[in-house]
Amino acid sequence: MLNRKLRMLRQRYLKPWIKYLRCSPALKKVVLGVDAGASKTEIAALDLSGSLVGLLSSKPANPSATSVKVACKNVVNGVRKLVNNLKDVEVVALGVGMAGVINEESKEVVRSFVGKSLNMDLSQVHVFEDVLAAHVASFAFGDGIVAVLGTGSCVFGVYKGRNVRFGGWGHLLGDEGSAYRIGNYALREYLKFLEGRDRHSTLHKLLESRLGSRSVSDVLATVYRSKDPKGLVASLAPYVFNAFKEGDALAREIIEGEICLFSEQIVAAAEALGMKCPEVSVVGGVFEGNKELVKSLLIKCLERKFSACELIVRGSLMRASCASALIALKKVLGDAYVSDALISAVVKECSVGT
Repeated sequence: MLNRKLRMLRQRYLKPWIKYLRCSPALKKVVLGVDAGASKTEIAALDLSGSLVGLLSSKPANPSATSVKVACKNVVNGVRKLVNNLKDVEVVALGVGMAGVINEESKEVVRSFVGKSLNMDLSQVHVFEDVLAAHVASFAFGDGIVAVLGTGSCVFGVYKGRNVRFGGWGHLLGDEGSAYRIGNYALREYLKFLEGRDRHSTLHKLLESRLGSRSVSDVLATVYRSKDPKGLVASLAPYVFNAFKEGDALAREIIEGEICLFSEQIVAAAEALGMKCPEVSVVGGVFEGNKELVKSLLIKCLERKFSACELIVRGSLMRASCASALIALKKVLGDAYVSDALISAVVKECSVGT
């Protein structure tokens, strides 16, 4: 009698759960990495063997281009969307590379907002400056100098356990060689031309086509009424490079001057770290859009200081979003887990061309 009742209870209550458990796949463990940029945010998902299982682009999440709150919301929304797309995954770590998080207080603000919004244990969420992700993307935790040339600019070097950072002061105080500085310089020269203080050039013609403005007042209205004046000015940089390639002397003067000014930060980093012949990786939109030109100009400027050695100037090994994931994985699971084999797998999966 008792056995019969037990069989009935098993049939009624346990069998449906047994069936469910047999049919439900185990959750795949993943680590997420975020590259919070000024033009877009890229989020990568890696499984624990280093395979790239998901990649998503979402709204910009750079606090300098928007507010910290909006930047955090855009990160959260992007992560949610990627996780929903992947389905049946467990996020074991989240790394967020973001500009402007230069002290522990600012990192904690972002970490708390993102972690709580995603219902994650805060020990699984790690926030760091985007330049660290750029360095790992370039040197995979090894030695070298990463030179960031995007909307803004900065230099970060690592050598024998020490690190230094130069530049990154923002568009009001620095950012030599950046898209903003190049665009700003060109725009000022265009305004001089419109005032009759400069001769017409290819650069002026290209800027006129971009801005659709033929008077000083029109240009000023376009810039100062823009919702994103910094982005607007930075968007002029490609036109300066195009003018350079067409032989425009003014464009050449602007770009060569800015790249050489920027190279001084690389020299300063190498000297501070005691690197006699630094390996340099250049990342960012200015470089990506003009690789050979920027590389040749940088080498020309750097050779004045490092004439005794053969300089290596190249691009990054992997996406910054994947580097952010690796940084988080290393913090959560430890140095031993992030082996050379795992790093090699991630580099293969996340090469910049993929």
